[in-house]
Amino acid sequence: MIRLGRECPKCGARMESGFLVEQTAHDEGVQVCWHPGDPRPSGGNFLGIDINSSGKVGVDPESLKKVTQYCCEGCGFLEAYAH
Repeated sequence: MIRLGRECPKCGARMESGFLVEQTAHDEGVQVCWHPGDPRPSGGNFLGIDINSSGKVGVDPESLKKVTQYCCEGCGFLEAYAH
C-alpha cells in the first residue's frame, strides 16, 4: 500500500508504507508490535536459576501498538510509527 505525498527526509524520494514481520516456521509471520517499558522475562526463576531459556518476554496485550513502517524507494531509509 503506497501513501501518496510521503517523501523521504533523507533523499526526497517516495516512501512506501508496509510493516515488519517476524518470520516463524512454515513461512508464516507475525506483525511486530511496540510495547512500552523494558522487556521482562516471562519465565522467572527457580531456586535462583533463570528458567526463561526461550527468550520470550512478558507483555500486556492492552499496551501493544502495531507498527507501520515506511521504506524509501530511493535510499531504503526506514521510518516507523506505532499506532
